[in-house]
Amino acid sequence: MNFFNLFKKQQAATIPVGGIEGAARYSTDRSYIHANAESNQIDTLARQEVLSITRYLVNNFSVMERILTLCESYVVNSGIHAQAATTDKAFNDSATKYFDNWAGSAFCSVTNEVNLFDIQRLCVRELLIAGEIFLVMTKADTGYPQLIPVTSEQVRHSGKKSDKSIDGIYYNNQGKALSYQVFFEDKKATIVDAGNVIHLKRFKNVNQKRGISAFASSLNSIRDVKDLQALEKKSIKVHSALAATVTKRNGGEVGDGLFGKNRTPTPTAPLTASRNDILEKVFGGAIAYLGENESVNLIQSSRSTEGFLKFVELLLRDVCLNLSLSYELVVNPTALSSAATRFIIQDATFLFNNLQNIIIDGALNRIYAWVIASAVNDKKVVGSKDSDWFSVNFVKPQAATIDAGRKDSAELAFVENNLESLDSYYSARGLTWTKELEQIAQEKLFIAELESKYNIQFNKADLTKQ
Repeated sequence: MNFFNLFKKQQAATIPVGGIEGAARYSTDRSYIHANAESNQIDTLARQEVLSITRYLVNNFSVMERILTLCESYVVNSGIHAQAATTDKAFNDSATKYFDNWAGSAFCSVTNEVNLFDIQRLCVRELLIAGEIFLVMTKADTGYPQLIPVTSEQVRHSGKKSDKSIDGIYYNNQGKALSYQVFFEDKKATIVDAGNVIHLKRFKNVNQKRGISAFASSLNSIRDVKDLQALEKKSIKVHSALAATVTKRNGGEVGDGLFGKNRTPTPTAPLTASRNDILEKVFGGAIAYLGENESVNLIQSSRSTEGFLKFVELLLRDVCLNLSLSYELVVNPTALSSAATRFIIQDATFLFNNLQNIIIDGALNRIYAWVIASAVNDKKVVGSKDSDWFSVNFVKPQAATIDAGRKDSAELAFVENNLESLDSYYSARGLTWTKELEQIAQEKLFIAELESKYNIQFNKADLTKQ
């Protein structure tokens, strides 16, 4: 009976649990996974700890800063610009100019230090570092619209028993945010209505309340690289400090005694070389005086080893791939071949487009409508009552690409055959199609006037000469 029970127990251990072999069964061969009952929500303390570590590493680890700068360059660059797109051309020109002036001015922020395009770059950084950023919409005493960028740490629970917020945010029964508890520069809790707050975050889970750092899943690898670099630096310094070794022989050499050639070493008194005062005056450093039969052999350092460098590279790849960025694109673009670069750029573009959509759909559309509504109310912009005042297009920076010449030729063919719109063609290059067509028309008109005035005929070679 005992043998039969043991056999059944061993057989049960090999049966797949729920049809999943291995994954749903505990094994001492693998690390233990600590399950979270609410996997779609991030624990407040864990989120804050992850954010604190991420900010530290961003400030002290160059690869982190390189990733942030790379994303800023491709997502925002010089800025994502608004272009009014109503049926009223006069209103479009007026609204676009007004918003450009507002966005390009430092007075669009409460501190009067950053403009909207600087805030866009800050949004990219914070969406990666903290997974979220808050923009509070307010107005100056004159009614001028202004923004207040708020970091993740500034929206939090006060710690008081009377505070009913969830991690600094008040929700209704359906989970909709009603207000935010913000700690501004005065360090006092201020309740701000949700209608005046833009909460941008990268969603990773269903019903996610707060953002989580994009580096969260690779923080251990980043910390390991930093620790390994510190250890390797120390090893190199210690290794380099062992600059020389002294080998000394006393009493002559001892021969092989197999054929009777062995002789007894003759002890000799240790010899001490006399000091050379003239030499010591010329050379300020320490001078070693060697005795008889002494020699100095310099040590050559073999650090860092190839295995160490490969392991560090492996950890860095984990950090980069966590954001769908290739290690070569971040660290060494010259190592890429043209075929690999196409795939890598396409993969990275997903991240760039995702961040652009979060900023445009989550913030810029709302900010544009708010600023233009204020301008219309103050009669600084006048448009037709039948027009949709808030219809707008946003021009993104030029998209990352390889083989730009070949791509341009293909896209021009698409435009000529009405397979691609002018808006799509120019937007991919960070340009507004209406402005470009108007500029082309003005140039053609100016060329025609010159040809008529001087009775000459321009050709393409003349127009493109430097």
